[in-house]
Amino acid sequence: MLKIKSTIVFLFFCVTINAQDVSYAKKIVDTLASKYMAGRGYVENGDKKAANYIKSEFKNLKLKKVKLSYFQNFSFPVNTFPNASLVILVNDTLTEGKHYIFSPSSTSLEYDGELIFINDSVFASNKFIEDLFTGIFYRKILCITTSNTKQLNSVLEEVNSLKFKPAAIILTKKKLTWSVATETKSVALLEIIDSLLPANTKQIKIKLQNQFIAKHKTQNVIAKIKGKSKSDTCIVFTAHYDHLGKMGNAIFPGANDNASGTAMLLSLANYYAKPENKPNYSIIFMAFAGEEAGLIGSKYYTENPLFDLSKIKFLVNLDLMGTGDDGVTVVNATEYKQEFEALQKINSEKKYIKEVKKRGKAANSDHYWFTEKRVPSFFIYANGARMHYHDVYDVRETLPLENFNNLFKLLIDFSNTIQN
Repeated sequence: MLKIKSTIVFLFFCVTINAQDVSYAKKIVDTLASKYMAGRGYVENGDKKAANYIKSEFKNLKLKKVKLSYFQNFSFPVNTFPNASLVILVNDTLTEGKHYIFSPSSTSLEYDGELIFINDSVFASNKFIEDLFTGIFYRKILCITTSNTKQLNSVLEEVNSLKFKPAAIILTKKKLTWSVATETKSVALLEIIDSLLPANTKQIKIKLQNQFIAKHKTQNVIAKIKGKSKSDTCIVFTAHYDHLGKMGNAIFPGANDNASGTAMLLSLANYYAKPENKPNYSIIFMAFAGEEAGLIGSKYYTENPLFDLSKIKFLVNLDLMGTGDDGVTVVNATEYKQEFEALQKINSEKKYIKEVKKRGKAANSDHYWFTEKRVPSFFIYANGARMHYHDVYDVRETLPLENFNNLFKLLIDFSNTIQN
């Protein structure tokens, strides 16, 4: 473990860093969050397009392959929605992503008929549960409005196992948040913005087609810069490049999550690739796929490492790097206290960002599987007010990157400190 006394003067380690050209980072974000990338998911080869782009950047920067290829290939199951869906309330056609979303595990559905509302009082009654389980709502659409989240989740789990089940369940939401599913359930789940669905709505028309892919082929993208004095030891920077992809015509661009983290990863690669910045330790750059589907790419890597994991001195996972108005949060800060104190001390002396906040161990991003393998790891994410998350509004046009340079310099200083 790194031994750092509070009296260490970091000026020796933290040499003056020229500001990284933020236009390079903006180019990365603009490209990865573009319509062409289709949300970097599992429709229109979005994740493959993004992987090829990152590979081309590694090659342009003259980074080396860790093994025979920049790609580490693997596969996993995923439920997708390649075709446009349709939701019509009476005579109003709703817009995918903005007005409604389907649960990512939803199955195909065609329905044109009655909409049955189940309010809080009805939902809490034993009669509703009896009616549900005896099949009275068979092939019907139920809109459940309840504040009993625990009971609702229990019903949603049970309903898929019913013999005579509803065709779909609708929930009303103030905000729509999508994700990725690796399975298909037997009942479609639809979420609609609450103001668009008054309780007197009687008719609904729905059309949805899912496509389940049992073995979606994808890849991690990995490259390295060889250290000048301790090349057998390495610092690792990671970021997931995948996002949610598309639900029909709705694109989830993922500018902040995590085109911004990938832009930081490539900016660090761009810095260390310059001869004057050649690091003491080797530095490995890992761009993971499958994070949004359950940290699948990083799990695969830790189970199939391309080099001995014990060679990693420290790993820093980067996500949500687009804001930083309120500083950053460091996951695993309580696990690696001395390194966290070093990071805080750098920021205190250089005043890069507002605050470096502490958080404990959490299985919330790609650092987790490395932590489980006893690799010293941080997960660093930026905090700020303008953060759209897992929705269609996480776009490049509203991502300022005004704190990007200072976040970049903080990471460089921290990396150099670890190496020294």
